[in-house]
Amino acid sequence: NWSGHPNHHREDGDDGGGPCPQRSLHNREIFCSILPFVSLANCLRYFSRSGGTPRGTGVGGGVISEGRIIRGYFDNAGELGHMIVQPNGRKCGCGQVGCLESYSSAAATANRVIEALEAGEKSSLRQRLDAGEPIESVHVEQAAKAGDALAERIWDEACFYLALACVNMQHFCNPQRVILSGGMVGAGDFLLDRVRKHLDQQTWKAAEDKPEVVLATLGNDAGFIGAAGSAWRAWQDGKLY
Repeated sequence: NWSGHPNHHREDGDDGGGPCPQRSLHNREIFCSILPFVSLANCLRYFSRSGGTPRGTGVGGGVISEGRIIRGYFDNAGELGHMIVQPNGRKCGCGQVGCLESYSSAAATANRVIEALEAGEKSSLRQRLDAGEPIESVHVEQAAKAGDALAERIWDEACFYLALACVNMQHFCNPQRVILSGGMVGAGDFLLDRVRKHLDQQTWKAAEDKPEVVLATLGNDAGFIGAAGSAWRAWQDGKLY
């Protein structure tokens, strides 16, 4: 029985034959947030349409429609990082293979470079590896900007898979905007321009419904704002205990 369910809406002209919990998916105010270089709890996702978070290891996300986050029946919706973007691909810590997180997270970006170096590929980053120094996503970004072929390839592939996730969300819930957040958005246009380029190349031409892809703006304050927003919404709904 969907009566009283927070997502229970009916389309205009509904004959009453059944619930229509997806009504909000037809509304223009739909935002997807893909946080490609962080790992979040639900409370941090609330204001993700304009937020960002500190550097992390995974890929978080959230879908906001009509001002509310879509939580799902099991309260686990918006796990965009575990969208399959490469069938039979890399093993993810969640137990699946081919997850977005396995290709576009900060940890995956760095780990893929390390794996390539250990397999014998050449890169300016080998000096760090040989010296026992850590290789992080920021080092991959810097090397790619300097023209390092390996770093350039891994960085571009991370952007490619992010764009693929944007296309999938475009067709799933037709968002107005996709917001990228997290530590690596500090790369600015070096990230954004590539994601947009790959999105342009991959998306269909059957309709003009490509979402705007932007970078988040709240930085490290997003977690505090998101937690406060979750508490505020729970209070509004009478669910704050």
